[in-house]
Amino acid sequence: MSLELARQSLKIVDSPVTRKGNIRETQPLEAVIKQYVTDRADLVVWQRQQILWGCWDGAALVFANQERLDENQILEIRVFNEKEELHLYRRHGAYEGRYVCDGTGEVQSHVDTLSRFWGHKTAHDGDFVTLKDDERFLSMTVPCQEKADYYGLVTRSYIEADDKTGQAGYTDYRFVRIESAEGGR
Repeated sequence: MSLELARQSLKIVDSPVTRKGNIRETQPLEAVIKQYVTDRADLVVWQRQQILWGCWDGAALVFANQERLDENQILEIRVFNEKEELHLYRRHGAYEGRYVCDGTGEVQSHVDTLSRFWGHKTAHDGDFVTLKDDERFLSMTVPCQEKADYYGLVTRSYIEADDKTGQAGYTDYRFVRIESAEGGR
């Protein structure tokens, strides 16, 4: 899709959405994900010492360079694809959060936006892309099979209007996909 999404004006779309809030699970992370996420998905994990990007292949977590995840260090995780997102926080030994699934449920308005990641591609192994920001000496490896020099994160923001005032605003958002964001620095 490239930068097409970022260059066009916001387009409000109405589509069905199902939400399951107040999730509280004490099972291991992979069991929790398997319970909610039905298809392959990308994920981002905020840990005490790092942010780690990876994939859910339907049965296990996969990270670049065969990195391992220490569940005791997890602060927050988002597992997402075109259809759904599981967003969890780790609190007191349990995972708490919510699940959103597009395509079923009550109709709700949303907009999609593309935010370009900092840095440019320095490596691509077919499944993961390493991005590096030379000026800040930062790098990160994100899951994406698409080939490009620049990448971005597509976020879907859900819109609701207050019944009393008519004021509309964003009430929730979710990550959708990582894609090419060609267009220079």
